[in-house]
Amino acid sequence: MGRPHALIMLPGRWYRFIAAAYIGLLACLLGTRVYTYDSQDPYKCNSLARQGHWISSTNDSASFKAKNWQPPGCTIRQYGGPEIQSCLADKNIVLAGDSLVRQIYWALAKKLDPNVRENDAHKHEDLAFRARGVTIKFKWDPFLLWTNETSFLDKYITHEGQLQIDATSAAILLFGGGLWHSLHEGDAFETFKKDVQTPLTLATRLNPTQKNQSLGSDEALVLLTPVHKPDYGKLDRYHSQSITPQKVNQMNSYLRSVDDDVNLLWCFQHMTDGLPNAYIKADRRRVSEEGNLPYTPLQGGLHVVDGIADLKADIILNLKCNALLASRGQYPMFGTCCADYYVPSKVESMLVLVAVAISYTYAAQSVGLGLSWLLQRKVLRAALVIVLAASYCYVTDRTRIFNKEHRVFRLSDFLLMTGVCGVVGMLSVNTRPLPCSTQQPLSPSSDTPFLPRDITEEWKGWMQAVILIYHYTGASQTLWIYQLIRLMVASYLFMTGYGHTLYFLQKNDYSLKRVTNVLLRLNLLSCVLPYAMRTDYMFYYFAPLTSFWFLIVYLTMRFQHEKNSSTLFVLGKIAISLIFTLAFIHINGLLESIFALFGRTCNIHWSLHEFRFRVSLDMFIVHTGMLFALWQHHSYHNSQSLYPSQNRLLTLLSLFTILTYPILLHKLPTKPISNFFHPFLSPLPVLAYAHLRTSTSFLRCTHSRAAAWLGRCSLETFTLQFHIWLAADTKALLRTGIFGEHGLLNSRLLSPRSGSGRMEDLVVLTPLFLAVSWAVARATGEVSRWVIEGGEGMGEDRSTEKKRDGSQSEEKKRDEGVCGEKGLAIEGEVWSLRRSVLMRAGGLRRTGLAVRIGMILGSMWIANWMS
Repeated sequence: MGRPHALIMLPGRWYRFIAAAYIGLLACLLGTRVYTYDSQDPYKCNSLARQGHWISSTNDSASFKAKNWQPPGCTIRQYGGPEIQSCLADKNIVLAGDSLVRQIYWALAKKLDPNVRENDAHKHEDLAFRARGVTIKFKWDPFLLWTNETSFLDKYITHEGQLQIDATSAAILLFGGGLWHSLHEGDAFETFKKDVQTPLTLATRLNPTQKNQSLGSDEALVLLTPVHKPDYGKLDRYHSQSITPQKVNQMNSYLRSVDDDVNLLWCFQHMTDGLPNAYIKADRRRVSEEGNLPYTPLQGGLHVVDGIADLKADIILNLKCNALLASRGQYPMFGTCCADYYVPSKVESMLVLVAVAISYTYAAQSVGLGLSWLLQRKVLRAALVIVLAASYCYVTDRTRIFNKEHRVFRLSDFLLMTGVCGVVGMLSVNTRPLPCSTQQPLSPSSDTPFLPRDITEEWKGWMQAVILIYHYTGASQTLWIYQLIRLMVASYLFMTGYGHTLYFLQKNDYSLKRVTNVLLRLNLLSCVLPYAMRTDYMFYYFAPLTSFWFLIVYLTMRFQHEKNSSTLFVLGKIAISLIFTLAFIHINGLLESIFALFGRTCNIHWSLHEFRFRVSLDMFIVHTGMLFALWQHHSYHNSQSLYPSQNRLLTLLSLFTILTYPILLHKLPTKPISNFFHPFLSPLPVLAYAHLRTSTSFLRCTHSRAAAWLGRCSLETFTLQFHIWLAADTKALLRTGIFGEHGLLNSRLLSPRSGSGRMEDLVVLTPLFLAVSWAVARATGEVSRWVIEGGEGMGEDRSTEKKRDGSQSEEKKRDEGVCGEKGLAIEGEVWSLRRSVLMRAGGLRRTGLAVRIGMILGSMWIANWMS
């Protein structure tokens, strides 16, 4: 395979210098941002409570969702009933204020129970709701006078201002008002200033930030909303005469004067600023029926739409619960605002020790301090690359060094990024004849194999580029793009079935080494990351998917392989294999029993639903690839080839299939329907593309070098993108926090339209992502070969090392005047110790491959139970 191409060993002095300068500059800027710019708000609690902006179109009320609201540098979790129950079981949420606060009450109630309905008949009364063990109470108090009712307040807070931890304790206290002061008080500002003092005192006294308390503590979180700014142009005459910008701004100016000491939710105002669609429209019929109520919840321009109220509820829950949920270490690690990451586990701590040991050994060998007898330098370098890649994943996605940001889909972004990749790929097209591959051609008249290795790698590269863009832009909700990605995954699995079947037919190699080599290359990274990131193996679903189908191909071809020279026999095996595979996937109880056994014996808890879903989506394409490989193998050995007329006919049929397939997909209106028909339809366009791509000698001898390069590390880019290109376990984007309006370097001069800095971060982080993926791909091959070969070459030849050490010893004895006999005695003792160490280190080499595999699996088993 050649010399490992690792980041730390880039070819050429200038390349190494540029890489080191690039990484060093990025590290310096990140460190500056973390320790200076973010030092006042390291957990982004203030950013969540006080700032934020919409990152998507707000043309309709349906766009007001938590996933479209972006606080600076962190992401919001959209809470549902189970998450609220997990955080606030047997606790109370107490809200007091006007009808705007009541909207938040109903939003919280609907999160606990989506079937609950608002009751307009009691809009000026106290309300209470309980579900999932959580109690929500609303106190109708638009003048904020309730906080002076000591008898009621004592149920939640002691006279010392501390939370009572018992069945009646309040986890969250929210106050909001001010508009009724504008409506009914002659001197609205002075009255408001007097009435708001008790909420201000409570919010200050119980502010976790001011008391330096840990995140996620049981102490009550007391919050105060600013005075709501209505859409003044939509108010009726009665409200517009009393609720004026002057009054509202004066009250909010007073709140800003005490802002540093109070948990004030200024983000509530940013949600509606300049957005008429954020306010509900008046229902004239209902207003006329309830005209005796001057402050009706149906007043236009005053109350917000349900999406805004729901987002306000999510903000409150994120402030209280994110830290608690994050401390449990459950992935996906979404909701990074106002949260710290979990404490590393024992396994993660052991991985750090392993990383330190590998780094020390490699450094010692690099500077000539010995230890060259332990492992070959190239093996150490490969192990170090994998360890550093896992460490980089941890730094990006399990620390606060990098920022996280919500994804938002824009078709223009998807098309632009795809177009750029297409241009780069086309500019690197190689039209020179390619060397013959090791695979046999379709017929003796063919100048290259039907699907040469460069073509399959290019095919993987094109698909991987689109898949990466698909994940980065969050295009999964766009049906036609989703259908395209599903077809690309099917194409990859087609090549899995085709390539392995052809290999087994030609090489007849069913050895344990072959199986181990394939499975190690597919799974090494996907098995390391779950221990480092506290995820699980099934989370990186592509490696399990391809591993499963490889085992199906292997078992099919391995069964009575001595008869594989018979095409009919192999054809029958493939048909029987398909039937057994379908039964294995879909018969209830089989997979359930296997997954339950893994859970009881290995502490492995994979998602059975996810595995069955992924495998079922492509249940025919792998066997299609096997049939295609069998046909190619049969044609070659029988000297059969396509006549020109047959080739032209197949080309026309392939073109027809490619052109009509999108029309057919357009007839499938939803994802479930598309997923149902996908296994039956996907083989058609895949086979059509395979034929068109290799229909002429020119096309078979032409490929894009850039796409082929990406195809050679496609598995690594797919896996690593989860943490070092995306973030929050694929739920968000990774951001440096250097660019953009809220970044260390304000990039409005670079991107004056939005000032988000997203494009700058994409340009900065993508080269590092691709370089790490390429380095890990090469390192995985090196480690796999070392395991399979049993550590051959682990240490240097003893005679060579003894000569070198002996000459150094003689030189030292001459310089220091050491007695020769004493020096020989010391040397003998040293070599006795080295011989003992070498014998132990060489134990791995002398053991069988099955024993070595058992040792690896045993280590993983121990790590599973320690996790």
